[in-house]
Amino acid sequence: MELGNESGIRILFQQNEHSLHSHFIYPDGALQSSYGFMVDDAESAYQYFVNKGLKVGEIFDYQGKSFSFYDPDGNFIEVWSSPK
Repeated sequence: MELGNESGIRILFQQNEHSLHSHFIYPDGALQSSYGFMVDDAESAYQYFVNKGLKVGEIFDYQGKSFSFYDPDGNFIEVWSSPK
């Protein structure tokens, strides 16, 4: 699966044959992404992902807007934008 935007940024998701994940789990069971993407407008990115049918978490407003999503292999990835 590939996502792209008008400015030419492309993200390619590849099949994970070894069931590896890119997140860690806090002692209370909460997931935390190990990496993420900075974008200009997290709210627009959130709506774009929702429209594409991706599984996304709720959007947060803490030191900027952020949300996490799951790729097809279950990796938990964060998207964040600086406060305006």
